[in-house]
Amino acid sequence: MLDAGGGSRRLGYTAVALIAILVLAANLRAAISAVGPVLPMIAEDLALSDAVQGVLTAAPIAAFALVSPFGHRIAARLGVEAAVVLALGLIALGIAMRSIPIQGAAAVVVLVLATAVLGGGVAVANVLLPVLARRDFPARVPTVTGHYIALQSAVAALAAAVAVPVAAIAGWRTALGVWLLPVAIALVVWVIHRRGAAVRGEAPAPTDASSLPRSPWTSPAAWQLAIYFGLQSCSFYLLLGWLPTIEQELGISAGAAGFHLGVFLVVGIAANVVVPPCLNLGGDQRLVASVVALIGLVAVFGLWAWPAAAPWWVGLAGFGAGASMVVALSLIPLRSAVGADSGPLSSMVQGVGYAGVTIGLLLVGWAKQTTGSSAVVVAVVLGLAVVQALVGLLVGRDRRG
Repeated sequence: MLDAGGGSRRLGYTAVALIAILVLAANLRAAISAVGPVLPMIAEDLALSDAVQGVLTAAPIAAFALVSPFGHRIAARLGVEAAVVLALGLIALGIAMRSIPIQGAAAVVVLVLATAVLGGGVAVANVLLPVLARRDFPARVPTVTGHYIALQSAVAALAAAVAVPVAAIAGWRTALGVWLLPVAIALVVWVIHRRGAAVRGEAPAPTDASSLPRSPWTSPAAWQLAIYFGLQSCSFYLLLGWLPTIEQELGISAGAAGFHLGVFLVVGIAANVVVPPCLNLGGDQRLVASVVALIGLVAVFGLWAWPAAAPWWVGLAGFGAGASMVVALSLIPLRSAVGADSGPLSSMVQGVGYAGVTIGLLLVGWAKQTTGSSAVVVAVVLGLAVVQALVGLLVGRDRRG
């Protein structure tokens, strides 16, 4: 009876842990993805220059790059659950700040600061999700990773889809502010989860940062993973931002191009769920890590060469992008040393990766403006895919430490 009771309690904790991870993941992209569709309304209302609009769109990724390297140290000081609560609190604060009904220069300053605060909270939570997946579901890391990424992407797509209709009825501040409610729900869930885990003695206590395992900054394998993560992230954000423009230059209507972007995102969500069971094909992750990059290569080249089949190429590109994201994030906990905290590796990989993404997006934007053609975007994405496939052969080897 004692064993049965203990098993039931453990099963209950596992279910709560999964719910907590999914609730956290669901709140990490919505507040950011809702901005793009209503940015023209914000710019008109606050008289924002193109430069300020650029800052608003780039600020979250820049925050990821700046804050991610410190995510594991925050968790080491406070404990993982407390760090998640802090991250959600920052996200809630950022959303609330954006919704303050003020005008003029003060509104622009508050909007930029709110974006930075929001991005910082998301950065900390991004670092902790792989840590939680490995800690609570060590035998199901790829599956849990795929499901939380799929939910994250679905909610982000929903946020983008409803932003303009809500803004048309209640204003852009309301369209951005409504995402405070799910964050508040997530905060309640995590406060309860933290207290319950502490009572059961299942939540790791805060640790001194000096007791952390060997720094990943000196590990060649960690740098390979950081490069892989940065390559796939840069490709994803380039396609997310430029795909409609590329298609329109190829003679596809704006309406069709917008629909194709939706196809890109939806197929990516499907890939998040489908790919995890395939991660160990061939005995390790080399095959999958390389093939998903090659899928993106074929898709983008096909779109450029045969745009008449654009919906199929875009769907294939979405599958490659979604699959690459799952592979990159799954490799973080899978490559952590056995018995070690995966937080330092997650912080380093995401910090370096997003720094590369920030620089890459700026350089490609400059090149696009200089050349006046989206061919430069296509060329960069193709080049990134080739390098990602090669790095995948290295990062996919089954090793830890």
